[in-house]
This record gives sequence, structure tokens and C-alpha cells, in this order.
Amino acid sequence: MAETKDKATDKPAAKGQPEAPAKPERKVQPLENQRMEEAEFKRTVMVATAHPGTLPDDLLKPEYWAYVSNRLKPWDEIVVRADDGTWLAKYVVTEAGRTYARVHMMEQHNLSTRDVALSATRLVIGEYEVLHRGEHQKWSVVRTNDRAVVHEFEETQGGAVNWADERIKADR
Repeated sequence: MAETKDKATDKPAAKGQPEAPAKPERKVQPLENQRMEEAEFKRTVMVATAHPGTLPDDLLKPEYWAYVSNRLKPWDEIVVRADDGTWLAKYVVTEAGRTYARVHMMEQHNLSTRDVALSATRLVIGEYEVLHRGEHQKWSVVRTNDRAVVHEFEETQGGAVNWADERIKADR
């Protein structure tokens, strides 16, 4: 005698139990050509650098995007980097208006100073510290006693070191 199987669980049906009715197979329509396009045609990928002190969750506030929302549309992607290189996050725009945008965080990565070589490089020269302060402030010179930024926007570490050396000579 052949064993009766329950089609829903693929286990033998209990004796005296009727077979479960088979689920009708769901028909899936094949994807047509007009429903598939190159991503660049449908959405834009933007890159932004957040101001110092900004956290990835701050970007979930619709008003954060007020000054750039006119450049965004639903399904655009935004990759945001911390100015100091300590984190990177990816967002997708779900709604954009004239003075706001709603975004959904897709992923977030916290980076250590080992991951971000420039932020780990600091030199102390006399009473000054030369450090990289991110993509916008670049190489800067900071007075060590009060942490005041006395010079910034140097493209290279050497340029900032030279500035600090000249300042020390001038102060003598």
C-alpha cells in the first residue's frame, strides 16, 4: 500500500486524515524589457561629507537635507562620509520636497583610526599640533594649550609643518 503524504509539509499524512488540498501554484510574470534600465538612467548616486560632529542618525531628520533637497528624488542613493573619516553610511531617498528629504539608512560603517590613515597622523611641533581635520579643513595647525585652530586648509602635511615652523621662528 502506498503511503499518503501531506503536500503542504511533505510528511506522511496521519492515518485517517484527508490529504491537504494542494496550493495553487502562483504565477509569476516574467520581467519585460521596459521594466529594466541602467541604474544611471533612473537614479543618481550622490556623495556628501557631513560636518564635524554629525552622526549617521542625524541624517534621518528631514530638515537635515533642506539646502540640497531640490537636487534629490525618490530612489536616489546618498553615500555620506564623516568629515574626519570615522564613519560612512549609505541612504536611499524615499521622499523629497522643496525644503526636506526623507531618507532610509541602508548601511553604516564605523571606521577606526587604523582604517583612516590621515586622521591617525598627528605631529607635535613645539606648542602646535599638525593634524588632518578632514576633506574640507584639510591639514591644520592647532595650538596645543587651548586647542585653537591657528591655520587650516593646507593641501599637504608638509605645508602645515612648514607653516608651524615659520610661526615658531616668528614668535622667537
